[in-house]
Amino acid sequence: MPDLQTFAPDAPTALPEQPPPLPVEVINPPFTISVVGRTEVHRYAEKSQVLTLAAIREDILKGELPFDSQTTVVTRLSTGKETTAEGQLYRISSKYADLAKLYWPVKRSAMSGLGIGIAVALVIRFIDLGLFLLGVNPLLGFAYIVAGVAIAAAPYMAKHNIELPSPFNLIAVILPGYLGYASGAMLLGAVASGVALGCMPGMAIGAAVGAVRRGKMTLAPDARRENALLRILIPTLIFAAVVVGYSAFVLHYLPTLLVDR
Repeated sequence: MPDLQTFAPDAPTALPEQPPPLPVEVINPPFTISVVGRTEVHRYAEKSQVLTLAAIREDILKGELPFDSQTTVVTRLSTGKETTAEGQLYRISSKYADLAKLYWPVKRSAMSGLGIGIAVALVIRFIDLGLFLLGVNPLLGFAYIVAGVAIAAAPYMAKHNIELPSPFNLIAVILPGYLGYASGAMLLGAVASGVALGCMPGMAIGAAVGAVRRGKMTLAPDARRENALLRILIPTLIFAAVVVGYSAFVLHYLPTLLVDR
């Protein structure tokens, strides 16, 4: 009878460690851009919108993406719904500051000037109104001055992540509420006049600054030429028309309406 040999079963082979699953945001990023280049389709899908725009910006500067490339942008909202935008690359780029500067430096500077002009006009209007009201209603006048100072300081504080300690951080809630309650019509008038008087001059000045700086800015190799003169002239003419119309109304028509009453 042959000897029976007992064989111990082989130890189970250890499976190699599997990498952890990628987060959903990496597999299906919330922001993707597809660009049809000269020879291939480029797809940009980084972990965040900032990184995605930085990647496509780098390829634009390398000259790999023509300005008229067909571009598709897919954005996934917090609700899970996806939105799609299509168009030529230089037109799509106007929606994103990092890319717009490569193709539209004058236009981008004009839009920045628009916001700055409105902010400056609101600061001047609120402080001027506050000084006027100090002799009539000191509390309301002081509130308008504080509001003007707050508008002026807000961009700096946001840029440097400065937060007011409690209870001073409640100013952003209490102050607008008090101004609206104590002088609703006056507050609306101050905001409207500030916007009307500041937007067009700010846009014209911003366009002029962009036109001067364009030659020193980093642009796409095939960036198209902008008509800086129109971007300066049109806001200037609109502002002049507003000032002339407002002056004519106040000096000529308003006294007549008051007398008729």
